[in-house]
Amino acid sequence: MLKRYLVLSVVTAAFSLPSLVYAAQQNILSVHILNQQTGKPAADVTVTLEKKADNGWLQLNTAKTDKDGRIKALWPEQTATTGDYRVVFKTGDYFKKQNLESFFPE
Repeated sequence: MLKRYLVLSVVTAAFSLPSLVYAAQQNILSVHILNQQTGKPAADVTVTLEKKADNGWLQLNTAKTDKDGRIKALWPEQTATTGDYRVVFKTGDYFKKQNLESFFPE
């Protein structure tokens, strides 16, 4: 009976391992931007991730959205730590290219 439980535990762990490895490979922060005026993805928008520091905000990473309006991995390759973070969307250039006015001028 004990052998059966041991085998069952090993099998369960073996099935769980690929999920843990997959989760470890995933980035903890992704971005998806849709233009609410058109309903379409907002491509080529610069996005920055910043962490609050003693003297302001420290830029951790920057990337541009792809043709689907996505950034799949914005978090830099470092361990996440407790703190205040912000994601900044630089939409000003995007709206200029679209010949649209924006409520957010950045």
